Amino acid sequence: MSISFRSSASATATTTVSTLTCNIPTGTQQYDVLIAATGFPNDWSSPGWTNYIDLSGNNFYYKIAGAAEPSNYTFTAGTSILGAAILIVAYAGYGVLDAYNGT
Repeated sequence: MSISFRSSASATATTTVSTLTCNIPTGTQQYDVLIAATGFPNDWSSPGWTNYIDLSGNNFYYKIAGAAEPSNYTFTAGTSILGAAILIVAYAGYGVLDAYNGT
């Protein structure tokens, strides 16, 4: 099975925030690879997500979708920030074993 884009979701804030919540991409299924990109310089975290790239304040996170994912994800900041954005994309066809084998 080839890797294919499933869908995406995004959220923005124009005020000072310390959390930002984004819906799960529509149609996400178990074993989909989810990638989140944050557009704000801060140390953000969300349960179940792994930070794998930090490029000058733009952080990228990933997770493998489980059998029962929530309807949204909340990312929490180390400190409050004025203005924030997040994009989550879902990809199908990337087997969970491939993710752990690094292929």
